[in-house]
Amino acid sequence: MFLPSAKTVKDVIEATIGRDCEIAAIDKISPVDGAGGMIATYWDDQAKNHVAILWSPEAAAFVGSAFALLPPLAAKEMAAERDVRFDVIENLVEVCNVVSAVFEHPRNPGVRLNEPYFPLSEAPHELVKHMYQHFDRVDYDLTVENYGTGKISFVAIS
Repeated sequence: MFLPSAKTVKDVIEATIGRDCEIAAIDKISPVDGAGGMIATYWDDQAKNHVAILWSPEAAAFVGSAFALLPPLAAKEMAAERDVRFDVIENLVEVCNVVSAVFEHPRNPGVRLNEPYFPLSEAPHELVKHMYQHFDRVDYDLTVENYGTGKISFVAIS
């Protein structure tokens, strides 16, 4: 699975949430970083999962809140407490639908959003383990203007 570049991710998220963003490659996200966040899986027409995105609670709070035009202070409080409201997660799921465009590449199968898992404890154990241990991945710090910085990870499943 060909994973997206930082520029591609930045461009799609900026266009979706209507806010300027900065993105930078980072080392692999740790389980501590992901705790309280969300995993979104993407599958093809044969119902085979190919890729997943792990959103740290900070990234989930900032992107979901910016998409819904919620005040930055509310998003920062959720991020600080690592406790993202369900309505903000619903907004993030809408962003995840659009973010599937970052996987459009001639070598990739067409994929669409399959299943969002929030909280992470709802995700299958094997998927969570794969998210932290697999090496076919790209990890980024994503900064949303006026909101803050969180971590996202794109991990190939197949």
